[in-house]
Amino acid sequence: MLGMILQNMVFPPDEAGENEIYVRYSARPGRTVRPYCIRQGEAVSTDTYMNAFDIGAWRKYTDISDLSLVWRIRGKGRLRIFWERENGENICLSEEAVAGQDSEPGKGKYHFQDFQQQTEGILYFRFYAETDSNIEAWYETDSPVRKGIKISVVICTYKRKEQLEQLINVLRKGIQASCGNKEDWLRIVVVDNASELEDQYGEGITVYHNPNTGGSGGFARGMKETVRNLPVFQASHVVLMDDDVVLQIESIIRLHALLSCVRPEYEQEVIAGRMFRLDRPHIQYTAAEIWNRGDIRHIGWNRDMTDRQRLWDMNENTGGEYSGWWFACFPTGFVKENEPLPFFLHCDDVEYGLRHGGTPIILNGIQVWHETYEYRQTPVIAYYDRRNSMIVNEIFGFTEWNQTQALDQFMSMLDELEAQGNYLLEYYMIRAFRDFLRGQKWFMNQDGRKLHDSLKKGMKASQFYNVINRKILKISVLWKRGRKLYFMDR
Repeated sequence: MLGMILQNMVFPPDEAGENEIYVRYSARPGRTVRPYCIRQGEAVSTDTYMNAFDIGAWRKYTDISDLSLVWRIRGKGRLRIFWERENGENICLSEEAVAGQDSEPGKGKYHFQDFQQQTEGILYFRFYAETDSNIEAWYETDSPVRKGIKISVVICTYKRKEQLEQLINVLRKGIQASCGNKEDWLRIVVVDNASELEDQYGEGITVYHNPNTGGSGGFARGMKETVRNLPVFQASHVVLMDDDVVLQIESIIRLHALLSCVRPEYEQEVIAGRMFRLDRPHIQYTAAEIWNRGDIRHIGWNRDMTDRQRLWDMNENTGGEYSGWWFACFPTGFVKENEPLPFFLHCDDVEYGLRHGGTPIILNGIQVWHETYEYRQTPVIAYYDRRNSMIVNEIFGFTEWNQTQALDQFMSMLDELEAQGNYLLEYYMIRAFRDFLRGQKWFMNQDGRKLHDSLKKGMKASQFYNVINRKILKISVLWKRGRKLYFMDR
């Protein structure tokens, strides 16, 4: 009987990759390192973010009681297996001579006999090549695992066909792997808000054309279709994923393994996929999010994950409250009972995650690469950020409104924008506050597409025009005199 693979050894995807989040090479100076190829006299080590096996995380979140390292080798060398403890003690557990040919790779397995007594630290191995070599390796368990773990990946897309298809090509490998194991545990749901894609991506991938209801509406449609399809594909979990992320299929495989072994007390928790930076691929932008009343804080913000010292706390989530929808995995039971609010853009993941509650689980190797916030800001996005943040804060009781103070602070911000001559952003901020004051009934009855189109068209962003908008804003507040500035109906 084959064991459950928990974690595969992953090499950098190309020669230009940031090697040391994957492996640490001792290569000759000046030599270009090629993925999977270890030259004679060189060594490769897996004490890295992507490949270290975090004993503490796997013991905390899962029920696994045994563990083995399995390898296949083409070439010849020596394999040393280490347990490094948090106090710095580095114990060599095994050293073995390994060899194999292209036609018949050498295979081996090391069983960690004391795994039940190991509660902290990392496991890794180092391979010393005596000839030009290629090595594959993975950690597996023979512990009983949960049956019926099936994942529906929901992607909302709008006019990003090239990026979407790159993502689909990666995910297709996961579908093939799941079917190869005769488990059929992965399906892809694409919601096309531009209604321009053909449903031509093959078995296990379904495209739904959708009006442009924004990210929140697109994800909501994908959730509904997943639930509607439960008699055919009984998804136990739903992953919400942006269309413009860069993904490695190991993240999905590792997610499936984690869910298959998770302890009962963690079954309903969200699994958060980290975000790494596209512009600096070795930098972790965030592992999970803290709302902080709209002044968002990031767990592990802008960390260089090639730094070996990061291995000791890379899977700690102290204070994290939710996961962004670049990669967030929810139990289907929660999805069946909960729809996102129609925010159109931004803060839908915040509100949904806070509504779920709990502390998201993070695990090294479950992540995407994504463009960071500073590259995506526009005045229209700023409108959604301002309006939706106020709505989230009011829903979850993070705001005690004082009419005079709130208006004074807001007017001060507008004065600063006007002093900068930024009349366009000033207009959108005024409009965000006005629309928030219109309340829940107005918000829930809006046609998000029409509102978004009007925002894109913009208005006459002149100083004179905004003077008028300021007066209207003040009238809106005065009209609510005697009441708190609640968004939700009370």
